[in-house]
Amino acid sequence: MSTMAYSPNPQLASGVGGAGMIQAPQQDDPNFQIQGLPSFGIPQGAGLPLNFGFPTSNPLGAFTDSQYLADDSALRANIGTNYAQILQQLGYTDPTSGNVIPGTVVQDANIKLANYLNDLQQEQIQNVQQMQQQGTLFSGIRPFLLAQAQTPTQQGIGQLQVDTSRSLNDLYNQAQGLVTQYNTTNMQNLAAAAQRNLANIQAQQLLDATKAAGTTNNYYGSPAPGGSGEGDYTGDPNNPGPGDYPASTPTITGTVSPSSPNPIVISNKPATPTQKVTVPVGYSGSGWNYPVGTTGKIAKY
Repeated sequence: MSTMAYSPNPQLASGVGGAGMIQAPQQDDPNFQIQGLPSFGIPQGAGLPLNFGFPTSNPLGAFTDSQYLADDSALRANIGTNYAQILQQLGYTDPTSGNVIPGTVVQDANIKLANYLNDLQQEQIQNVQQMQQQGTLFSGIRPFLLAQAQTPTQQGIGQLQVDTSRSLNDLYNQAQGLVTQYNTTNMQNLAAAAQRNLANIQAQQLLDATKAAGTTNNYYGSPAPGGSGEGDYTGDPNNPGPGDYPASTPTITGTVSPSSPNPIVISNKPATPTQKVTVPVGYSGSGWNYPVGTTGKIAKY
């Protein structure tokens, strides 16, 4: 992703981008004709690509899962939508011809520029006609009066150039920001996927270790050989079977009576009537202790 960067480069030094000239309407009288102005545009080679440059692969060794793929899909959709909005305003480079297709900012600026150019011409026509009526067409005061009449229009053109340059520069910065946003969020999504993978590996390692050691703890223990340790083994702390208890603990399996005065509690959850349960012999739901501190419940130990 780092190979693609949208560095700000909105226009040429003149502020017009070299996109041709805008001319005022042709006039028969040379006194009415004014010089055209360079139009706004994006320089050739400075336009953004039509499609956002998403990476085709992640860093070598990066772990991905279904959650990462879902997160990345949502991220790409959001980035793509924002990028399309930028291209609509800024324009883009045609992938076939290589020409820059102007966006709404340049189009609107050129329309305003054409209107200003027409205003300049009308102000010059009014100046010439006024000087002709006064017989001072060739006097030295005519350029002064013309400049005075055209000052507001010239100021409008100058402000248009500043505003357009700022707008284009801001759009380039927004495009660059999308690159940074995708890179940063993608790294965060990859880190989250790696953390999920590590948690799964650690859980599996713990399961394998406890089964191999034949321990009896609060997770998964292998049934002890002989005695009451033989029988069904569930590995479920909420529903233990005979094989979940050590050989030193005799057990009995039956169903919970609806009229039982004391509830049978398994892992802090009362067993429901008619539920099949396996409990130590002598368990009453209130007085059995095994091991120390687990009174009145069946739990993995």
